Amino acid sequence: MREMKDSNYGYLGIVPQSWKVDKIKYHLKALGMRNPGNAQVLSVYREYGVIPKDSRDDNHNVTSEDTSNYRYVRKGDFVINKMKAWQGSMAVSRYTGIVSPAYYVYKFTDDALNRGYFHYLLRSKLYAAEFARISGGIRVGQWDLSAYNFENTMLLIPPLEEQGEIATFLDSQCSEIDAISADIQKEIEILEQYKRSVITEAVTKGLNPDVEMKDSGIEWVGNIPVHWDVRPLYYYFAERKKKNYLGQEQNLLSLSYGKVIRKDINTSEGLLVELPSDLPRFTQADELLLMGSCFATNIGALLADARFRPDVNPFGVLYNPLSVSTALRELVTGRLYKEEDLFFFRECWHSPMHHGDFSSPFAEEVLQRINIRLQTAHERIHHLNCLMLTFGTAWVYEQKSTGHVVANCHKQPESVFTRRRLSVQEIVSDYTSLFSGLIARNPKLKVILTVSPIRHVRDGMHANQLSKATLLLAIDQLQTSFPGHVFYFPAYELLLDELRDYRFYADDMVHPSPLAVRYVWEKFVQTCLSEDALEIMQESENINKALSHKPFHPESDEYKRFLGQIVLKIDRLNKKYPYLDFKKEKDICHIRLKQ
Repeated sequence: MREMKDSNYGYLGIVPQSWKVDKIKYHLKALGMRNPGNAQVLSVYREYGVIPKDSRDDNHNVTSEDTSNYRYVRKGDFVINKMKAWQGSMAVSRYTGIVSPAYYVYKFTDDALNRGYFHYLLRSKLYAAEFARISGGIRVGQWDLSAYNFENTMLLIPPLEEQGEIATFLDSQCSEIDAISADIQKEIEILEQYKRSVITEAVTKGLNPDVEMKDSGIEWVGNIPVHWDVRPLYYYFAERKKKNYLGQEQNLLSLSYGKVIRKDINTSEGLLVELPSDLPRFTQADELLLMGSCFATNIGALLADARFRPDVNPFGVLYNPLSVSTALRELVTGRLYKEEDLFFFRECWHSPMHHGDFSSPFAEEVLQRINIRLQTAHERIHHLNCLMLTFGTAWVYEQKSTGHVVANCHKQPESVFTRRRLSVQEIVSDYTSLFSGLIARNPKLKVILTVSPIRHVRDGMHANQLSKATLLLAIDQLQTSFPGHVFYFPAYELLLDELRDYRFYADDMVHPSPLAVRYVWEKFVQTCLSEDALEIMQESENINKALSHKPFHPESDEYKRFLGQIVLKIDRLNKKYPYLDFKKEKDICHIRLKQ
C-alpha cells in the first residue's frame, strides 16, 4: 500500500509521501507583453482550452477594434480567465496569439512541472472549488480571482516521471471518452432528425396515410389532407407586449430547444436586455441629428463611419434635458449669438449654452464658431428623419443672477449657481411642448431617446442613481404620450446589465471603453438600421480594406487593375445609392493610378 502524508492544506488533504507541495508562483512567472501586431486572437474555453477565437461561432464576446492592449501568448504559455477560473477556464496554450487584457498569461520558469499534468491538475474539480473559494466579487458567475491569490495557491507536484505517466494516462482516457461522446452525439443527432421528421409528417399529413390529399396552395407546405384548412397565424394568436412593470415578476424564463425553461435570475446566463422591436430603421439617405452627452458623440462618430451624414452636438456635449431642449428650440428659431450672450472668465470668452470646445480668448472667434455651427443645424432641423437625444443627468445648475439653467459651468465657482435635480414631471412637461411643435412641423420625425450609461460620480453614486431613474421615468411617459414618434433605445441597460464589468470601462472607471461602445453600437445597428444601410456598411468596409492594402509593386498593371475594380465597385454603389459620397476614395484611386 502506498505511503501517504498530510499535505497540511485542507483542500488538498492526504497526498502520496513522495509528492511535494509548493506555491504556483515558484514555478510560473506572469507575462505582460502586449500585442506585437497581426497576431491571431485566442480564447479560453473550459471544454477546449486555448483555441483561436474564430474557430468557433459560439463565442459572443466582442473583440475590441484596438487590440494593442491585448496580452501576447506564446505556444506553451499558461492562460487563465481570472473571472471564470472557478469553472476551469484555463489551459496551456498550443497556439501563439493574443488574448483579452482581462486574462492572465504565465510562462513556466523551470522543468519541475510536466505541462500536460499541470493542465489537468488546475482544471480539476479540486482546484476549481479552491479557486471559487478564494475569488472575490458580488456578481454570481463572474467572481474575480486575483493574481496574488492564484500565485499563492499550493500545487501538488509528484516526481516528474510520475507527472508524465499521469498526463499520458489522462490523454488516453480523455481521447477514448471524447470518441465515445462523439459517437453518442451522432446518434443523438440522428434521433433528433428522426423525431423532427415524425413530428413534421404528423402535423402536416395527419395519422392516416391513405387519406385523400389536396394542394395547400403554399409551396413550402405542399399537399395536405383534403378536409384540412390553411389560415394565417394571426387568426389564432395576438402578440403580448405587456412589460414587467417595476420588476414585479421574478420568474425568469427562456426558450431552449423547443422548451420554455426556468433560468436563474441571479446569473447572467439568459439574462439579456430586451431590445425594442418597434424602433424605426434608417438608411444613409436619412437626415439625423444627435444631441446630448458624449455617448451621443460616440454613436455619431460610428454613424459617420457607416456613411451616414449625422449632425452631432451643434452645441457641443450637453448633459441635462433642459439644456438639450433649450438648444433644440434655438435651432428651430435660427437664433444667432451676440457678444452680450457670452461672458469672460479665466482669460477666455464662453457661452453658458455651449461646451468649452467653442471657447476662445477672442469673442469674435467664439461667435463665429457658434453661429456657423448653429446656421448649419438650423437649415436641417425641419427636414430630419431622426432626432436622437441622450440624457446624461437630471441634475442641473441654475445661474443665481438669471435663474437660467446652464449647459456648462466652465469651472466657475459653485457659489454662483443653485444645484437641483429636475423632477419627472418637469422634464415631461417641457418635452411634451417641444415634441408637439416639432412633430406638427415635421410629421415624419422619429425621436429616439437614450440615457447615457456614463456615471456622473461628482453627483455622488446614490444621487447619480436617482438622476438616472428620473430620466428613465420621464422617457417612459414621453413614449406613452407620443406613440409612433418617440422611442427608447436601452444603451444604459446594455452597459449596466449585460456588460456590467470593469473590463468594459475606460481607465477612469466612469466612461465606457471602446469595446463597450462597439458592443452597444452593434445592438443599435441590429435594431435601427435597414437592410440597405447594412449593405452599404459592408460594401464601404470592403472598399476601405481594399484601399488599405499595401501592394508590393504599386506601379504594376495588376495593381492598377485592382484599383480600377475598386472604382467600378464605387460607381455601382453610387448608381444604386446616389446619396453616398465616395469622392475621397475615388480621388485616392485616381491619384494612385497616375503614379
